[in-house]
Amino acid sequence: METVPFAFTNAVVNALPAEVYAAYCCPLLSEEKSLWNLKRLSSAIWSEPASRVYEDLTTFNARYRQMSQVTIYPGEERGMCFCEIKEDTPQFPRNITLKDVISSRFLRTGSINFVDKKPHEDNLDHISLEDAFTKLVIPFSVDGLDFYIDKDHLFFLDVLNKLHKYQLVLSSLFLGSLSSELYERVESEFNKFLTFQIEQRCLRKFYTPDAQKFPFSIPDDVFSKLFSQPQLEYTNHRLSARFPTEALEALVARLRFSPRSCYHEKLTFDENLNHKKLQRMGFKEITRWKKLRRLLRAVKLRSLMSSYRAYLLEFQECRLRVVYCTSTMMGRIGVFSRRR
Repeated sequence: METVPFAFTNAVVNALPAEVYAAYCCPLLSEEKSLWNLKRLSSAIWSEPASRVYEDLTTFNARYRQMSQVTIYPGEERGMCFCEIKEDTPQFPRNITLKDVISSRFLRTGSINFVDKKPHEDNLDHISLEDAFTKLVIPFSVDGLDFYIDKDHLFFLDVLNKLHKYQLVLSSLFLGSLSSELYERVESEFNKFLTFQIEQRCLRKFYTPDAQKFPFSIPDDVFSKLFSQPQLEYTNHRLSARFPTEALEALVARLRFSPRSCYHEKLTFDENLNHKKLQRMGFKEITRWKKLRRLLRAVKLRSLMSSYRAYLLEFQECRLRVVYCTSTMMGRIGVFSRRR
């Protein structure tokens, strides 16, 4: 490892995403982020450049500037957009221009939002969507994209076409709003985009609106690929595909050697998942009122029993919780640190 050129490791470290904990406070690095993991390595060729970037983040070193948020709005005509760019500072985020971004060195921080409402600020940069992608979206989308598009399907289509053109691979996808009417107009392009993201095996978090009632028209085998990917941390969409029992077994095996947090809700488990299989994996049932449940079962009053079951599997550094309904097979799983 020590034979790796320092210029290479330094370039890699400076290209990694750095997560700002919250606005108006000192930025921190998540323990699961690449920079933090490199900082902890015993090899100085990786830990030293990572430590310098970490120090720049926590002290707002003037060598680098930090992006807080980029919000892209539809422009005055199709193919154009307004860009609201905010830089993170020790006090609070402040507005900057595209010229500031081009003329300075920025760490790969911040978030990218696509919004189809009227901009809150005046005098924003009005540029082509092409320029917005090459100068803002691609450099600062390392932590994913957020969509808050309610009605403007043409703007959504233009964004999806640009994402397809550049084959941008995301680690996080957040859909703040998505109506059934809008989805019908962008269905083909959106499904192509989402299928591509799943097949790249990099998607860690996939958020959808809580009020969303309609399913995505994506084949079940595509979503099954998502469940089998070890990097996946969060989903909250009621998918048509079932969560395979094999995927749960693989998660249990990984957690024994590589603990990490994850949470998936609105899952539909395989029909073959049952008490005995969970016990064989090492789970302990923690459903409330187990003695009362056994009594109701003995006197043939099953109809009074709740069909929900809860199970817990404890590891050295984390615990895995599974909750599901035996009648519908719907439920959730979560991995949490034992320190909580």
